[in-house]
Amino acid sequence: MPLICRKIDSLPKLAWLAELQSGHAAITVYHGAWVEVSSAEFFEGAWNGAYDARRFDTATTFLGSGAREVAGGILFCTPTHLFERLYTVIHAGSRLISNSLIFLLEHSNDGFDLGYPNTYFDLLDYDRQGYYKTDKTLHTRTGATVALLEHGNFLIDAQLTVQRSEKTQEPAPETYGDYKRTLMATLDALLTNAADPRRVQTFRPIASASRGYDSTAITALARELGGTEAITFATSDGNLLADDGSDIALALGLTVERYDRMGYKKLAQPAEPEFCVCPTGTTIPIASAEAQLRGGIYMTGRYADLAWAMDEKDMLPYLLWPTLFNRSGSTYEEFRLRVGFLHLPVPGIMIAHSRRLYEMSNSAEMRPWSLNSDYNKPIPRRIAEEGGVPRDQFGMVKMASAHSILFEQHTFHPDSWTSFNTFLTEHPEINATLQAQTAPLLKQWHRVKKGAVRTARKRLPYNLYLRTVLLPNALTHRVNSPLWGSRFLYTLHWGFEQIRDRYQFDQTKP
Repeated sequence: MPLICRKIDSLPKLAWLAELQSGHAAITVYHGAWVEVSSAEFFEGAWNGAYDARRFDTATTFLGSGAREVAGGILFCTPTHLFERLYTVIHAGSRLISNSLIFLLEHSNDGFDLGYPNTYFDLLDYDRQGYYKTDKTLHTRTGATVALLEHGNFLIDAQLTVQRSEKTQEPAPETYGDYKRTLMATLDALLTNAADPRRVQTFRPIASASRGYDSTAITALARELGGTEAITFATSDGNLLADDGSDIALALGLTVERYDRMGYKKLAQPAEPEFCVCPTGTTIPIASAEAQLRGGIYMTGRYADLAWAMDEKDMLPYLLWPTLFNRSGSTYEEFRLRVGFLHLPVPGIMIAHSRRLYEMSNSAEMRPWSLNSDYNKPIPRRIAEEGGVPRDQFGMVKMASAHSILFEQHTFHPDSWTSFNTFLTEHPEINATLQAQTAPLLKQWHRVKKGAVRTARKRLPYNLYLRTVLLPNALTHRVNSPLWGSRFLYTLHWGFEQIRDRYQFDQTKP
């Protein structure tokens, strides 16, 4: 039967929630103003295929999310990267599914359990395991089973059961030339799709510029594809001023906006709550670029440490990321849906062939772009240099200037700091929970250098190393984390309470 799509103007522009009754007697979709809808499908995003064909389910690169009617039920599609996902739960006899965890919890009259502080660690565990683990669930206040759907297409049949199928993959590149041609063809098709004038809202490319390998390569690619805009982050204190990529972007012919890395602390409306609902809010500096990001495809270098690195043990299947120690990249979720932009982690294209990319990086063909340095990535260096960036202008040291970790007072907006502490005071059960968790012996674990276990693992033979990273990792980053037993684990719960009202609306109105 046709989808019943209801646009709710008060919702975030790209947010949606579908409610499926058993037997598909009714399929209702509540959505924001920029979600594309028809009688047979809905979506927010772009893919490397023709817009009018609407076959985002077969695309090798898909940004955003959506669903379409197919034989046997409704097929829900996640992006082809792991920084975003879908969430689903059975509630009152119906299956709810949404691209926003907060939307799902609010619509099912649920929330995060104040007696359970470790949702952050659960999410981090899942990030580290890539899509090898497919049964990912979250702990909620009511005890409901909220499932996380990632990197796949998910058929929901008339009995409301969920069946996962794999994403379509590009063929493996044989040479750097193959890789670059496929990369450019994918990006060109995706940007053409995103700019189609038949859309409710079109999207334009915006490069993330810095002096590191990954962003510089992406800035060069954006220029080659006809992009005209770039964003860069710096700060007036410390050495992060050196990561300002303005000169590189300007030399390539792009206009560039420079933002202070800590500028979010001066915004009239504090940004922390919507970044903290996917803690910790490491990507919060982009909040200062809200106006520019609206209607954009934000091209970032995320996944470059897996796709473009020289170490064999970074080239793992299933997008496994055992070295990950924060949720960087996943914290865009609520901010992206509200502002209205798409996230394109460029190195994620063809990342399923990471083994081939590792071999390519270490090949004789790439030796002219390989440096005798600990910070060495021949693939992005070749992209950048052949794109016109001089060798000595980038790729000297890794800085990550667009990050800010929200577990110290000085990193918070003053109003957010006051609000967060008020929240803790109003819920004394939180302190009791944390005191019970931080046993004296366990509190000492965070003093262990976080890279010690990783270093020991990397000395193992590859096959044995792969087996170890598939094991539970609690002792390597839970009690070993400065957040273990910390009140900042409750920024998740606080963030939810601060923004949940954006998903409240009158369902009885047409």
